[in-house]
Amino acid sequence: MKMNLLNTLKSVDFVKVMMISTFLIAFGFIFGGVVLSKVIKMVMKMQLRITPGTMSRDIYEKVPFAIDMRYFFFNITNPDEVMAGGQPHLNEIGPYYFEEWKTKVDIIDDNAEDTMEYDYINTIYFRPDLSAPGLTGDEFVVLAHPLVLGMAMSIKRERPELLELISNAINGLFHDPENIFFSGRLFDLLFDGIDLDCSSEAFEIKGVCSELGSDDQPKVTVINETTYSFALFDHGNGSSIGRFKVMRGKKNIRDLGKIVELNGETVQDIWYDDECNQVDGTDGTIFPPFMKKEEGVQVFVAQLCRSFVANYKHPSKVSGIKTSHYEVNVTASADCYCSEEARRCPAQGQFDIMPCVGAPITVTLPHFHEADPSLMDNIKGGIHPIPEKHSFYFDFYDFAGAPISAAGRFQLNFEVEPVQQIEMMNNLQPMLLPFAWFENGVDLKKKFVNMLKYQLILGLRLKKMLKISCIIFGFLGLIVGSTMGYLQMNEETMNKTKAVQVQAAAIENEIFDDQKDDNHDEQK
Repeated sequence: MKMNLLNTLKSVDFVKVMMISTFLIAFGFIFGGVVLSKVIKMVMKMQLRITPGTMSRDIYEKVPFAIDMRYFFFNITNPDEVMAGGQPHLNEIGPYYFEEWKTKVDIIDDNAEDTMEYDYINTIYFRPDLSAPGLTGDEFVVLAHPLVLGMAMSIKRERPELLELISNAINGLFHDPENIFFSGRLFDLLFDGIDLDCSSEAFEIKGVCSELGSDDQPKVTVINETTYSFALFDHGNGSSIGRFKVMRGKKNIRDLGKIVELNGETVQDIWYDDECNQVDGTDGTIFPPFMKKEEGVQVFVAQLCRSFVANYKHPSKVSGIKTSHYEVNVTASADCYCSEEARRCPAQGQFDIMPCVGAPITVTLPHFHEADPSLMDNIKGGIHPIPEKHSFYFDFYDFAGAPISAAGRFQLNFEVEPVQQIEMMNNLQPMLLPFAWFENGVDLKKKFVNMLKYQLILGLRLKKMLKISCIIFGFLGLIVGSTMGYLQMNEETMNKTKAVQVQAAAIENEIFDDQKDDNHDEQK
């Protein structure tokens, strides 16, 4: 067997073997490593850009599946104690599950700029069957009152000289409330509306009602001349959150989805410096491919008037796909997000959105996760931060810019301080009072996961296997060819040596025979 193998190795042209092996190595590096990579990227660029007629455009215009939305509300179990200066004890109620459908309408394409412009519509539907057992929206709750606290604290911050007028307005609108809480059916506050009594002819009440009835207050609807209705969700449900202009990615795929204008402006006029007024990132429904971990991910949240950066944390794996885990920190990192009057900057893990929404609301991660620990000093109970449950994260397949799993989580908190001009607020202690937190999340549906696995990832694996196989077989071929060359040259050397030895032996024998003949002649 060994002799047959050696004979075979000796009989093959080792030069051809080494030439083929060198070709395989070059083919692996050039075709498998460069050409196929460029072909795959070219195909991806053609498929991912959001120009008319592409699958990405169809998905971008109308996301073909609902986004999961879960709301949790902080019910206050000791309202009387809080009004007397005590700390609130909170009881989390939820989740209330909603489907959110995202669509873009009134679309205008600009081929020269490579942009598309659209109105962005979010529509939510309550799903009691997917909510926590027994939750229907009819629950009686005690929550921070958005209007009472909003009016009192915003005036205290911006126009303290008007506090007495606002006190009279609150008493008229809400019939002399005894505390700063909404006590009633939850869905009245969220969807069906709570009544505001605008029947008084008092100057301060007429002024407040006039402001509430303007187009700047989408959460308030005018029922008639004397009655207005306030609902956190319903009056704005299904309406546009803004007019966006974004890059389509045809000219430069790295610009895919990048927002270049919001409501016709390239910068906002919300914050205290152009740095914070920039509209950076995408709208959160699409991201450019070929992501670089060190760059992070930028998302613009129109409802909060700012961009957030998700930073890379660690490798992860979702649905059998190797992903990268990114997390968002909501801390107001730039000074221009601070209060202009006092340059008051919220502490770690907080973000004041009053300039955006016109109400004294501070955003944190749920349960004050990653926020200044002192925030919990003023809460008697009910706050328990859990990183896995309360972080704001993305799990991306970086090469395609595809979020395999994501959860955008925010908590809304009301600033509470004692207000001497409003009698019921005299004894309140300063605190950040949690109102609710929500999770806007998605796990990529199996259909799209399989498309990613069997069209892109499988193709990348086959490309990698082709490259590695060619290089390995090429190097093995070089080793075999070198061995064959060595054996063949060694055999040739041995044959030459044997020939010399035979020739030398023949000469030696000839000399010996001549000497023998000479000796024989001498004996004669």
